[in-house]
Amino acid sequence: MYKKDRKRYDYKIKMFDDMLSGGRRDHQLYSYDQVIYFANDVKIHNAINQAKQRLINARKITVRNMDMPE
Repeated sequence: MYKKDRKRYDYKIKMFDDMLSGGRRDHQLYSYDQVIYFANDVKIHNAINQAKQRLINARKITVRNMDMPE
């Protein structure tokens, strides 16, 4: 299974924070008002929660548990 490293989460979360702050961009069909990550690993939850702590729109970015079949 492929796992993202912490820097990639930081980059993605920052990108979403910019989208949540700036509304719709030229290349996007829609604006964003919330971003939800679904993950089945506590390490992923922690990485996302740590990455979003420094952001203006942290409350608009959430991570939820997703049970995956084995």
